[in-house]
Amino acid sequence: MSSPDNETLRQSLIAAYEDSPSMDRGILQLMSIIYDGVNKTALMDYVRQCNLPAFKDGNFSQVTLTEVINRLMRKNLIVKGERSQLHCHFLMLEEATRRSVKGGHFEAMAQSVQKKRRSVLPGNSLYFVNYNQTLSELRIAFHRGDMPRVKQILSTGERFFPREFVQYPPWLLVFNNPLCPDEMWTLPDDLISEALTMLFT
Repeated sequence: MSSPDNETLRQSLIAAYEDSPSMDRGILQLMSIIYDGVNKTALMDYVRQCNLPAFKDGNFSQVTLTEVINRLMRKNLIVKGERSQLHCHFLMLEEATRRSVKGGHFEAMAQSVQKKRRSVLPGNSLYFVNYNQTLSELRIAFHRGDMPRVKQILSTGERFFPREFVQYPPWLLVFNNPLCPDEMWTLPDDLISEALTMLFT
């Protein structure tokens, strides 16, 4: 379960998010779907791939993106990780993605992420560079309601990253950040059982 301190911080981050311009909120939503760390150049590539009017504005440049990133970093909504990679704050990952779904932006953003990343190999087999990419693809499949794909990603992720899968189970990282029962009940029965066992034991 989320700790009281995490919930207090999450609420302050949500307030900062809601007080941000729509462009800034859109960039954070995109970064939450990317899930993994990203540098400014790569993030700009994702933006260019994204078929949303706000990102297709001819005035949106690398300079504009830098200004957005700086504003989000001052609010602690974006943080720097290893090798100065930029990340959506962990406590905002699910919140920002859920808002992209509610706002109707999710699919365009998810498509841009997948076009650049190309994690599907010939024969529809999957390839993931790291565990965060596995979680990103899992979340995309889940929010699309593609449960066969969710199961395929879980199986592939456990095979590719067995240690991470045990130490940082996807159920704890995704469905317990914060706990969202309504989303969990959309899973097939066998996955609900697996998720509940991990969350409450």
